[in-house]
Amino acid sequence: VTINLHHKKTFNVKAINLSDQNFYIEKVVLNGKDYLKGYITHQQIMEGGILEFYMTNRAVTGQKMNGDENDNK
Repeated sequence: VTINLHHKKTFNVKAINLSDQNFYIEKVVLNGKDYLKGYITHQQIMEGGILEFYMTNRAVTGQKMNGDENDNK
């Protein structure tokens, strides 16, 4: 999915390896860096970039998400 933003910026969302069997999220990468939060902010979208979901056929356990709502990085 590509979202066209102001000033010719785009925000892209990709699902890598998505298939009928690969519907679990293995990891999330935002602009080339591992992303451990369970949300993205409006500001992050408006800055443009790429949000990638790496998909797998196995449930990933043991991964902790950072939920600090005051951290907009």
